[in-house]
Amino acid sequence: MRSWTKTALVAMLLILATWAAVAGGQGKTTAHDSRQGAKRLPPPADVTTPVHAGGLAYNNPYRQKVHPRWADGQVVWSIPEGPVAIDPKKAVVADEYNLVYSLHGDKGKPEKVKGQYPIYDTKPGDKGYSPIWRNNYVIVPHTYKPQTLRSKQAVLRSGYKIVPTTEYTN
Repeated sequence: MRSWTKTALVAMLLILATWAAVAGGQGKTTAHDSRQGAKRLPPPADVTTPVHAGGLAYNNPYRQKVHPRWADGQVVWSIPEGPVAIDPKKAVVADEYNLVYSLHGDKGKPEKVKGQYPIYDTKPGDKGYSPIWRNNYVIVPHTYKPQTLRSKQAVLRSGYKIVPTTEYTN
């Protein structure tokens, strides 16, 4: 595990760039799909290539892993730094919601909803923002359509079971 103070800056800078683009009126939550003439979201997979989505143009010169997340209904991008050891009584943490069908899927790991971005409860500039995320699992039925939930408020209103963990990431 890494020290959260060492890695927080990298993730925060990319999220800040996304937030600045959105706040400047440039941000959109979709990318145009010319094959179908419809709009679609960027793929939910981590990427190590440049990102050009919505208002974000990031050339990713060091080929860092970058991934999309929802924050208040908007797509934000971050650089995952992995698990961190913190004292949640001393550090400010935010919540990340990961949608799963079950906590006990293949090999005892949670069965994630394919095609769904995780959901951050805040982004830079929001009250309570932190680049340290506490993982929460949201258990949804197999009939759930990916990308339906896009904000903490939507998760809380959904009525789905939320399982907090003691796992923290940056």
